Amino acid sequence: MNAYSQVLQSTLTVRQATKADVAALVGLMQEFYAESAFALDREWAAATFHRLLASPEQGKIWIALADQVPVGHAVLSLASPNQE
Repeated sequence: MNAYSQVLQSTLTVRQATKADVAALVGLMQEFYAESAFALDREWAAATFHRLLASPEQGKIWIALADQVPVGHAVLSLASPNQE
């Protein structure tokens, strides 16, 4: 069974991310970037996640867990009215 099949057969949970999830979020982002051979500045990514989590009016972050193991994330960032 491949990893994709394992995820589909797992108990999948999606919840709003917290500061405790930042290391996992950075790891997921790094895996995604690596698929296209892009470098990721892990410190910058962690700081960016922390800033967004501290400013919910600017957006939200969700993390997906398969049997409590992080397998994905989604980020919604909202433009401020002055950024048209």
